[in-house]
Amino acid sequence: MIKRDTGQNLLRYNCNNYRFLCYDYETESLCLSGNNKPWEVGYITVEGGKITSEHNRTIWWEDLNISDDAARITRFNYENYKKSSEDPNLVLDQFENELYDPKTINITYNGLNFDMYLHQLWRKKLGKGIDWTFLPRSIDILVLSRAYRMEMEPPEDWEDFFCWQFKLANYFSDNRTRSSRKLPSCTLKKMCDELDIEFDDGQAHGGLYDVHKTWEVFKQLIRKMEITTKHLNI
Repeated sequence: MIKRDTGQNLLRYNCNNYRFLCYDYETESLCLSGNNKPWEVGYITVEGGKITSEHNRTIWWEDLNISDDAARITRFNYENYKKSSEDPNLVLDQFENELYDPKTINITYNGLNFDMYLHQLWRKKLGKGIDWTFLPRSIDILVLSRAYRMEMEPPEDWEDFFCWQFKLANYFSDNRTRSSRKLPSCTLKKMCDELDIEFDDGQAHGGLYDVHKTWEVFKQLIRKMEITTKHLNI
């Protein structure tokens, strides 16, 4: 079990003092370059420990080209997509009001290896420049999940914690990294099972479901790990 710290700077004691954005993209494919783009963004905001808003926005693309696998996994229906989709500029502007808020901590599941890149592809598609200024306020729950299951302690200060997240997000237990530690399964479903959080496969990868489950996993992990206010770049 990961060592506990009784210090009052632990995030579990201070979570209600911060504002959070938890979000997730559904995309055409798993490609990190080229023409891949998000067609749905689900996100919630949390203040004072309570969910203050939730949004499930569908993004209209004339040239949408969703892969067969992505359509199957997300139960994509083109007729429903046409009815609910909105202008990509409008959705981006409203979402970025939250994402780039300097007082908001951004929560994702595998965001450091996927969602953050898809966000830049979305911006590029609309003729906007690259903007990574939201990144230092980001916490990847997949990273915390790996650390928890591997019984790894996060470093103490923000700069080391930020680099540690990227290192663990790209951790491979094979000869390329000469690692002797096996990488445990840390899918969202696996972590919900691990932490006794109810998970419905029939709702996964749809709408806000993954966002809510990511937030629930985060709340459980900060009770079990030494995540502190020093790890927040606020």
